[in-house]
Formats: sequence, structure tokens, C-alpha cells
Amino acid sequence: MIEILNVTGDAVFAYLRATLSRGRSLSKSIKDLPIEEGRVFSFVPSGTTRDSLYAFENGGLYLTNSIEKVRVESSVLGSVVPVSNDARPSVIEQILMRINGGKDNFCLFEEPVMWPSDPNLAKLGLDYVYIGDEQLFYFFDTAHATAERIGEAIKVSDDYIFLCALSSLASSIRFCFTPSKEISPDFLVSFAKNVDTFFIGAYDGEGYLMWTKE
Repeated sequence: MIEILNVTGDAVFAYLRATLSRGRSLSKSIKDLPIEEGRVFSFVPSGTTRDSLYAFENGGLYLTNSIEKVRVESSVLGSVVPVSNDARPSVIEQILMRINGGKDNFCLFEEPVMWPSDPNLAKLGLDYVYIGDEQLFYFFDTAHATAERIGEAIKVSDDYIFLCALSSLASSIRFCFTPSKEISPDFLVSFAKNVDTFFIGAYDGEGYLMWTKE
């Protein structure tokens, strides 16, 4: 069972800023927000100790992961099993709830490693927007958001950094964010300024943090 726990404080804000500084343009735009004025919640397994709860950079939330790490470290030929992360369904639920909360709501997933010209992009079947040749974002609004597609976006964009941000823009600006369309850096900045919720990967891939605007 996954719990959503309030972890607001200096330690988590420091973690968020350090993580956002490693991302691409959306991460860096959100980093410029006064995130200390918001609240932060963690998605962790029930029974997580306080020490583990606030160790945002460390894994070990699941016993099976801890055992596997010991096995791999003790054997040159050891193989790594997929990291446990039962929080994804809860994150998907939160994203869907927020997208469906208003007709102007939508979200972007920042793709950390793939390029807009990557031939594998078409195989994913995900809607996206892009900036130039280097910035790629998976796009969801009320017309394109399903639990299955959001789950796929989480799976493919969760790498050395994971970021999903939700925003709302007036229709005069909102029309610029349509699937498979190039957007300007200015539009991305407008999106970032109105972000009211974002999700960041934490716990060495075993959980997530959710920031919400006060």
C-alpha cells in the first residue's frame, strides 16, 4: 500500500532544486519558481521509516531491492532486477484527476534523453510537442489523457531525472500546445509560470515527490 505523506521542509526543497538543475529547459524554468512557497508530498510504501522518508536520494524502500543490491554488489556476474515502484498507479491517478479538473488543464512530461528526431518516438504512440532539435515533451490534456497512456509516458521518461508538470493556460495561448507541434521557448516559459503541480522522481527510482502550489 502506498501512502502520500507531507514532507514539506528545507531538505525536500533542496532536493527538488538540485534535481531540477540537472534537467532540460522545463526543469530549469520550474526551478526559477518560488517552490518554497508550495507543499511537497511523497509517495512511499506504508510503513516507511522517518529516516528513509527524508532520504530522498536513497533507495531501499522495498526489501527486495535491498536484497538484490547486496547480491549484485557481492557478485561480479550478478544481474540487476527491475526496481520496485508501486507508487506509479497513485501518481497516474493524481495526474488524471488534475487534468480533468478543468478544460484548460494539461501536462507535459520532460523527455530527458530522447530527441524529437529519434525514430523510436513514433513507435511510442504518445502525443508530444517539441522545441527545435533537442527538446521533447509528452503532452496530455483532457482529450488525450488515459491511465494507460500516462503510464507509458512515465515509463519512457523516467530516467536519470523524471519530471511531469501540470499547468493551465488561457485558450489564446493554450491552442499552441497541440500534439506533434513545435512550440517556442516563450510558450514553455508561459506554461512553467502557471504550473500548479509537478512530480519529481525520488528514492533512487523507488518513489516520487509531488509539489503543489499553495
